Amino acid sequence: MFSGAAAAPAPLVVITSFTADNYYPAGNGTSTLSWNVTNAISVSISNIGTVAASGSYGVTANATAITYTLTAINQDGISATSSITITWGTWCFWAAHGRPEWC
Repeated sequence: MFSGAAAAPAPLVVITSFTADNYYPAGNGTSTLSWNVTNAISVSISNIGTVAASGSYGVTANATAITYTLTAINQDGISATSSITITWGTWCFWAAHGRPEWC
């Protein structure tokens, strides 16, 4: 016989923000990722590792493009994810088009 009330589920994890200050930095440039998560007991970002529930982290070029995926997990093991792709390159001005483009 069961006695007592069932445990309430944990609040859902919420990624309130996951942004970069520069999605297209120059070839040797940097970008700062910033995030804020609530109701998580574990937060990590691919290519970076375990991080605090809110914070920022500077990334530099080590490839042409890298996708960073933030994963947050609540106490019931339910997760939420969000991804950002940073693309490093060099802008050139093409007179034929009159606008900057990737070289």
